[in-house]
Amino acid sequence: MYLHRLDEALQAIGRALKLDPLSLVVNRILGWILLASRRTDEAIAAFERVLAIDSSFPMTRINLALAYGQKGDLRQALDAVAGERSASRGSPWPAVIEGCLREMAGEQGTVAATLAELGREAERRHVPPTCFAACYLATGDTDNALAWLERAYDERDEWLLTALTSSFVDPVRSDPRFRQLVAKVVGG
Repeated sequence: MYLHRLDEALQAIGRALKLDPLSLVVNRILGWILLASRRTDEAIAAFERVLAIDSSFPMTRINLALAYGQKGDLRQALDAVAGERSASRGSPWPAVIEGCLREMAGEQGTVAATLAELGREAERRHVPPTCFAACYLATGDTDNALAWLERAYDERDEWLLTALTSSFVDPVRSDPRFRQLVAKVVGG
C-alpha cells in the first residue's frame, strides 16, 4: 500500500481475510487500502464492519472520519470522530482530525486551537509531527505542512507512511518538495 501498489495490497489483504475474516486489524487494514485506492464507500463499509465487531477498536472511528471526509460528507465525518478520544487511549489524532474537519466545515480558528493544544501536549510528551502537518494541510499552509512532514521523516514518525497515502496530502502531492520526500521514504 505504501508503495502505491494498491492492487497487490488488496490481493494480499484478501488472502489475510480468507484466513481470518473476523480479524479487526485485517479488516481495518482493508479499509486503509480501500481509502488509499480512493474507493471511499468500500472503505467506509470496511471500517463499519470493524466497529460492528468491536465499537471501541482504537483508531477505527478516525479512519471512518477520514473516509467520510474524503467523500466530502463532513457531518458524517464529525459524527464518526465523536467519542474516539477515549477509545484511542490518549492519542492526539482524534483532536487533530476533529479540528481539521471543523475548520474544513467553516469553523474558522479550530485548527489554530488544535495547534495550541498540540503545543501544550508536546511540552509533556511526544506528539507525532504528522499531527502538526495535518493541521497545516487543513488550512492550506503548504510550507508549514511540508516542513512538518520533513520533520516526521527525520523523527521516523510511524504515521508518515499512512499520511503519504491519505487524500489529506493531495493538495501538496504535486509539489516537488513532497515528491522528494516520498522518494526518500520509499527509497527511490
